[in-house]
Amino acid sequence: MQQRTVLVVLYDGVQSLDVTGPVEVSAQLAAQTAVREPLREVQQGVSPL
Repeated sequence: MQQRTVLVVLYDGVQSLDVTGPVEVSAQLAAQTAVREPLREVQQGVSPL
């Protein structure tokens, strides 16, 4: 199976559940199976959210 990278998109007004949800699902998947999908956070620009 081809490895995928999961992107968590950060934007102005993002809520914590929008970020932690995908991270938690990925962590549970990794804990229960041999699937390891790298996570990356992305945002437009360089200013802090």
